[in-house]
Amino acid sequence: MAGAFPVVAAATLAFTGSVVLLDPSRKVNSAQLIDGWGHKQPLLNLAYVRVGVPRIEGAVQISCKNGKVVERGYVTPGAPTWQKLGDTCSTSRS
Repeated sequence: MAGAFPVVAAATLAFTGSVVLLDPSRKVNSAQLIDGWGHKQPLLNLAYVRVGVPRIEGAVQISCKNGKVVERGYVTPGAPTWQKLGDTCSTSRS
């Protein structure tokens, strides 16, 4: 029965239009959703995963541990968004 909890949690996140940011190298200091009017909604930090169910329409704003701040993707309530950090927080310029 305890093994069912992760499955139920994952299904709930998938069907509620969640935002999931994967950060396997743990380079993110904080992450939040931000809209065009400056409204912010922080994402919950679960080790190397940041999770939230958007109440606003906008982008994911990522603050890296090296001081870099970037905005990525598009989020809206009801539409699931999954992003993997990759090289977003690298110090090299693209």
